[in-house]
Amino acid sequence: MCCGAKPTQRLNPARTILPRTQAGSSSAAPSAPASVVFEYTGATGLTVVSPVTGKRYRFDAPGAQLTVDPRDHNMLLYVPNLRPARFTGR
Repeated sequence: MCCGAKPTQRLNPARTILPRTQAGSSSAAPSAPASVVFEYTGATGLTVVSPVTGKRYRFDAPGAQLTVDPRDHNMLLYVPNLRPARFTGR
């Protein structure tokens, strides 16, 4: 205290109580597709190993399509000669 003002109350993060969220609220985020199919458009074959899931995807020839883990979707978008072909539901 330097100027005679009342000390400010400090919050203890361990004791802070947050309000509960409503279960089943309508503001829930949309679910991701259960799987995504990627198509290879290159000239030969291609093998991709995902750093996200560790899965190995082997596209043997041009036009080859594989169902991939949805967690690998964003990473595979950056691989040359691969494109998403379609999404499948749960």
